[in-house]
Amino acid sequence: MLAGVAGTIMAIVSVIGYFTASSSLERTVEEEIISEIGRQSSQANDWLNAKGQVVIAGASVFKQIPADSTDLAKRHEMVAQIADDNEVLDNIHAMEDGFAMAWHDGDLTGEGEWTKRPWYVDAKKAGHIIYTDPYQDVSSGSMVVTIAVPYDRKGAVGGVFSEDVKMDTLVEQAKGIKFQGEGKGMLINPESNIIIASANEEENLTSMDDNPMLKAHAAEMKSNDKGFFVADDGGEECVVAYATIPVSGWKAVVSAPTSYVYSQLRTLKITYSILTLFGILLIVFACLKFSTRIVRVVESLADRVKDMSNGVLNQRPLHVDSEDELGQLSDDVNQMNENLKKLIGGVKKSAELVAASSEELTASAHQAAQAATNVAETVTEVAEGMEKQLVNVDGTRNNVDSVSLDIENMTAEAQEVAADTAETADAARQGEELMRKATQRMQGIEQSVRQLEGVVRKLGDNSQQIGQIVETIASIADQTNLLALNAAIEAARAGDAGRGFSVVAEEVRKLAEQSSMAAEEIKNRIASVQSDTAAAVTAMQHGSEEVQHGAEAVQGVGVQFTKIMEMVSGIEHKMKSISKSATTVADGTRNIVKAVDDIDDVSRVTSDHTQTISAAAEEQSASSEEIASASQALASLANNLSEETGRFKL
Repeated sequence: MLAGVAGTIMAIVSVIGYFTASSSLERTVEEEIISEIGRQSSQANDWLNAKGQVVIAGASVFKQIPADSTDLAKRHEMVAQIADDNEVLDNIHAMEDGFAMAWHDGDLTGEGEWTKRPWYVDAKKAGHIIYTDPYQDVSSGSMVVTIAVPYDRKGAVGGVFSEDVKMDTLVEQAKGIKFQGEGKGMLINPESNIIIASANEEENLTSMDDNPMLKAHAAEMKSNDKGFFVADDGGEECVVAYATIPVSGWKAVVSAPTSYVYSQLRTLKITYSILTLFGILLIVFACLKFSTRIVRVVESLADRVKDMSNGVLNQRPLHVDSEDELGQLSDDVNQMNENLKKLIGGVKKSAELVAASSEELTASAHQAAQAATNVAETVTEVAEGMEKQLVNVDGTRNNVDSVSLDIENMTAEAQEVAADTAETADAARQGEELMRKATQRMQGIEQSVRQLEGVVRKLGDNSQQIGQIVETIASIADQTNLLALNAAIEAARAGDAGRGFSVVAEEVRKLAEQSSMAAEEIKNRIASVQSDTAAAVTAMQHGSEEVQHGAEAVQGVGVQFTKIMEMVSGIEHKMKSISKSATTVADGTRNIVKAVDDIDDVSRVTSDHTQTISAAAEEQSASSEEIASASQALASLANNLSEETGRFKL
């Protein structure tokens, strides 16, 4: 009877213990798998959020660039700096006016309707960061997920900055989702009802309705932030856990075989079954064979347990001279006594250590609070310094604006002087050409004068020859006159016979006189011509010398004009260089004005951040005080625990 009752009680206790332990173990496993998927979804959320923060930072940068900016190289450089990520395929900056700039392809303006791209339209409509479902990129043909952020300009959407994340990266994220190193991970979008990425790449971009395991629980996964369920996956029963990725609204999902997840529960079932059966048999056998001895030993054990319950742990071990269950139970009680003694001793030491550690923690918390207070004060001083810097930056900006205006005026005047210099250079070139022609003409006149001088000299020579001939004629006329006189004398001597010859001689004499007179007149005229010719030769020589001097003077003027032309050309080049330099300086001052404006904006943002840091430091100080208070409470509890363990006699 006693054996039956004991066996029944043992069976009931074992069954109750099994179900209690199994229920507790199931809850533990469920909490563990939900906690694990929550942790991994948090990691995925951090990863996506980090990508999103880069895009948000890029949109913030492009928001500051003027809408009419044409500095394409600078825009491309900024996109390249932002896009320096191996997990990113490309970055695109598109604006409402049709402008588009990509990291890889550069300026894409006019190459497609960027404002009608789905990611642009969705981001503009949402008004905040969005994460698209995977799609095939038109340019590269690769599968990507686009993270897009709109930014405002003058109260309206000015453009969208996006980042294309490689699909392979998402697949690697999905493969990293596991439960204790086992199972299959997935990233799904319950809103669009698709599997974004899966460790089984054949399931990528398929509908959840095509997956029986997910189809039956799609509504549940859409409405709940996290949870788990048991479903059939290809003929194998699996435990499926899911958790929301807040930044994108996606779900991180892991499925693991039930046999693996609940392997501890199966082991527990087998263990409880064996122990229950073995216990029942032992109890029945012991009750039948050693009932009296059991009672005695049980009474001894009861007394010992009572002493143990009263805190008396320093008794000698019980000795039961048997190797059966009673002896084992006695040894177990003795071992329990020793273990309890060690446990109480360990708890007592731990309580003392906890008390000491709590005191140290309290001191550290006070120090942390003091450090946080110092940080808050320092940040406040930094904030005041930033305010002063803002005032200085405003003054600098005004001075730079004034200098920029002066430089622009100087640039305009330099350009006017350069224009006047160019006109002067043209006039000098025309003067140089006229001097060259005048020189050529003076050289021609000099040649003509020299030729005329030669002709006049030759004329003088001919006149002298004619004079000589005229003298010869005059001499002949004199001789003829003399002969005619002699002939007239001889004719007079001849009388009447020579009268006719006398007439002839008279005529010859008259002719000789006329010839002599003509020769004299010719001689006079030749002398006048020779005198005029000599004067002409002298005048021509003087004129030739004057023409030569004039030609030399004109040549000298031409040389001076050439030098003037070279100087004017040099001045023209220098004025062009000065005008170009003035333009460059004007552009530089405009860049300086823009840089000062950027410094002003950054200083204002920094001032705001320092105020935020100051507030955070004050909150940290308050938290440290709360920690110090909690550590003091913990020290009090540790002292109470030490007092309680002191009741035990070890």
